Amino acid sequence: MSTDSIMINTNTDELDKVKKIGNEIKTAVNNKYNLLEIEIDGYFRKMLLLKKKKYAALIVNESNGKTEKTIEKKGIDVVRREWCTLSTNASNFILDQLFSDSEREKAIENIYDYLQKLSVNIRKNVFPQENYIINKSLSKNPEDYTDAKIQPHVQVALRMKARGIGCHAGDTIQYIICKGDEKKSYAERAYHPDELKMNKELEIDYEWYLNQQILPPILRLCEPIEETDGYKLSKYLGLDASKYQANTFLNTNYDTNTFTSESYSSKTEDFKNAEKWKPCCCHCKQKNEFSLIREMGDIPKSGFICPNCNGNMSYGSLASQLHCSIRNHIKRYNNNILFCDDVCLNRTRQISVHGRKCLYPECHGNMIHEYSDKELFIQLEYYLDLLDVESFKNKLDRNDVRINILNNYEKEAKNLREIVDNYMKRNSRKYVNLSKLFGYLKKT
Repeated sequence: MSTDSIMINTNTDELDKVKKIGNEIKTAVNNKYNLLEIEIDGYFRKMLLLKKKKYAALIVNESNGKTEKTIEKKGIDVVRREWCTLSTNASNFILDQLFSDSEREKAIENIYDYLQKLSVNIRKNVFPQENYIINKSLSKNPEDYTDAKIQPHVQVALRMKARGIGCHAGDTIQYIICKGDEKKSYAERAYHPDELKMNKELEIDYEWYLNQQILPPILRLCEPIEETDGYKLSKYLGLDASKYQANTFLNTNYDTNTFTSESYSSKTEDFKNAEKWKPCCCHCKQKNEFSLIREMGDIPKSGFICPNCNGNMSYGSLASQLHCSIRNHIKRYNNNILFCDDVCLNRTRQISVHGRKCLYPECHGNMIHEYSDKELFIQLEYYLDLLDVESFKNKLDRNDVRINILNNYEKEAKNLREIVDNYMKRNSRKYVNLSKLFGYLKKT
């Protein structure tokens, strides 16, 4: 049985005429096709269509001679659990304004006023802590996640287990993003609400919430509205509006809570989710994050010297470990694991004949790669950047002692970088072969 639907624009606001047109179409279709039968599910007064099966609509219902209007929401951010209460309330207010009987200009003005007041109240800590709680389910046991470092709910779950609190696949984890070391990812700054009550020094990161929880769903809701744009919306939230040009929207994926324009991101931002390379010392068997130069107090040392035992880390050992690390990432990509971006959180290797559609019955979500080609490409770029001696030298003064240290191990670093470069050459994201694209064209 198919549950596909069609929508008819009747070009009239009168409900009786709409019903008449709908019944005429229904009768004509059902009379023409023996194996097909359609019914009228509802009458939409207004509709905001964002993507296929992602929409909000103002439905008109009749009951006991009275007409009632309700807003139906399908597949959009406001029905998803990983948005906090403040984010959901903001999205609902915008939908109420867009579907209201007010003039369009007045509705947009109300939206801007609301966002301005919301940003002020958030920064003044007016709202209770409960408004910042984000919920996300565990699709597997916390310790089974290979990407735990970039999953905030997994980080919280692991700490809960360390305190003796059971956390298993299927459990919903609550967390709040707090301020902390800027070098840490937002996942490493996620805390359970109880942790905030126990540790009074923890402060909610209000700017993160405005940037990552309030702005993204609002941008997506307002994208079809001509009178709004990213510049104005971010400006009224008190955010950096220079990133957004009028009528330009960033098309974000639902597989991640990060909302960053690639055009404006720094290397630190680019590689913050990359897995840091931590080779093992063949002498003391300890692992440390690799860097061309390590600042050991006032005395810088080469990254080819173990910070634990001061033993030289041989090129052969490092090359072997680098090969293994890269191959593990390639293997992870080749596993082709997909997960659903909707509430079912289905995880599988199977691909629907309908493209990205979730295979789970009645689910309208899309399947997203758990480890995408883009993530693999960024990981390889991280290795290239990590071993880029020339770039490191260009940042230093001529008399800097670190230049001599780099020169001593420059050959080893370049050989390691060549290993990464050989893998990168096989990555189709790196190069576009124009001769293959335009080879059929003949010179005239």
